[in-house]
Amino acid sequence: TEYEYELSSDIDFEANYQVQFVSEESGEVIHHLSTGLEVDLGNNFELDTTLFVDRTAKPQADDGGITPEKDDYRLVVSLGYDF
Repeated sequence: TEYEYELSSDIDFEANYQVQFVSEESGEVIHHLSTGLEVDLGNNFELDTTLFVDRTAKPQADDGGITPEKDDYRLVVSLGYDF
C-alpha cells in the first residue's frame, strides 16, 4: 500500500506499507513500513526524513543461538540538491 499527500506546496507526506507471508524458517510474516516528509527548502535543496519500521513475526535464531528482536526501527535524514 502506498499513500502520498501534499501537505503544502513545499511539504509532501509519503507512506508505504508491505506485508509478506513467508516460510516458518524465514519468520512467517514480515512487515515493512516507511513513512516520512519531503520538504522543499528552496534554491534546489530538499530535506527528507523517513522512518522505517520492520517487523518479523517469528524471528529465528542464528547459528550462535541468538534470536534477533522482532522490531527494527531506523530514522533517516537526508539533504539533497538538484542540479
